[in-house]
Amino acid sequence: MRTRALAWLMPALLACAPALAGGLDMTDAERAAFGAEVRALLRDEPMLVGRALTPDPYAEEKAADHALLEGLAAALFDPARRGWGPPGAPAMVALTAPGCTACAATEPELAALAAARGLRIGLLDITEEPALAAELGLDSLPSYVLPDMLVRGDVPVFVLDGYLAR
Repeated sequence: MRTRALAWLMPALLACAPALAGGLDMTDAERAAFGAEVRALLRDEPMLVGRALTPDPYAEEKAADHALLEGLAAALFDPARRGWGPPGAPAMVALTAPGCTACAATEPELAALAAARGLRIGLLDITEEPALAAELGLDSLPSYVLPDMLVRGDVPVFVLDGYLAR
């Protein structure tokens, strides 16, 4: 079915590319050049159309994560939670445990990230709050919780920084 949809959509997009530029303030020559560029791009990068037509394969999991995080937000983002950065509700919570080598290695980087961004990063020791950790269903440490996403497993701090910058 999707192949059939792409079979008719691609030529339709290629044919109407000049018209797409109609709402832009361009001369006829600029509009023709713009249309040619759009056609060339769609021809050279057919996955642009494919991505637009493909539903998010993780939509259900994301919705479940959001519902879970809404229910646990008060406990997770408690301003009294220990961590790094200025007082207040954490912007992110790191889940760790004693004896987790990766967790220990990440902690100084998280402290530096909190200082650089001027925000609070909370620390949740899963051995001290096992019920909360179990509700999250995370199976590797360290893992991270932001108000709108779970980050399962150890990731470089620059990735976390990117999530915080959104």
